Amino acid sequence: MARRHLRIGHHRPARALDRRRPSAAGRLASLVAPPLRLFSDRLGCLSHANRAHQAPGTSPPSTLITAGESVSAILAERDFEQWRARDLADAAIRYVFLDGWYPKVRLGKRRVTVPVLVVLGVRADGQRELLDLRLVGDESTAAWRECIQGLVARRLGTPVLAVIDGSAGLAAALREVWPTLAIQRCTTHKLRNLEAKAPTRLREELKEDYRRMIYADSQSLVEQARARFVKKWRLQCPAVVESLAEAGDDLFTFLRFPRAQWKA
Repeated sequence: MARRHLRIGHHRPARALDRRRPSAAGRLASLVAPPLRLFSDRLGCLSHANRAHQAPGTSPPSTLITAGESVSAILAERDFEQWRARDLADAAIRYVFLDGWYPKVRLGKRRVTVPVLVVLGVRADGQRELLDLRLVGDESTAAWRECIQGLVARRLGTPVLAVIDGSAGLAAALREVWPTLAIQRCTTHKLRNLEAKAPTRLREELKEDYRRMIYADSQSLVEQARARFVKKWRLQCPAVVESLAEAGDDLFTFLRFPRAQWKA
């Protein structure tokens, strides 16, 4: 099986790759681009629909598409929905990376941020496949549950591992739908959380201690570094240790996998 690196976050699942390689965001862009174009066209179609319901006598807002382009936008929306409904029984997905993405789009005269749930899958041979893009109202448990249940309905088998950020709603939905699924918390997301709890003057020291813990060469060394980290930072900045405890053992799920798959 091709090596997969489990300690990093997802689509930008990006989070701490070798600088000699293309960025995770850049690699993801090539996967996201085709369905994302359809997704963008779909937003344009929705914007056009809003204009069609404009109150009589008022000026219609500017939109992403013109009336003459509405047919092509509707066709693009149909293509997008077909892409989202495709069968996943033969995808052989082993790992999934799930995250919320907040692009800015133009609706009428306003630019607004919209929450989009993104699911990226990794096959046994290491190939990645974008599984779903879903426009939602928020990253609630209910929204993520519907997203994951949609994958189940499309016959995606239970993955071996999910890599996620700190979204409580996402973790709850995953454990509800796939009770046996192993969950790895994104180590870079958590580092950012820890830095936010520490005074500016201590952040570089915090980063070094954290990386020594996360990137130690064996399970025993990781556990020893974790104990030292907790002991030291409980004295220097208790809020850091509280934030680390929030992730719990999910931050160290990678230790249950082959050593070759640890390092990002």
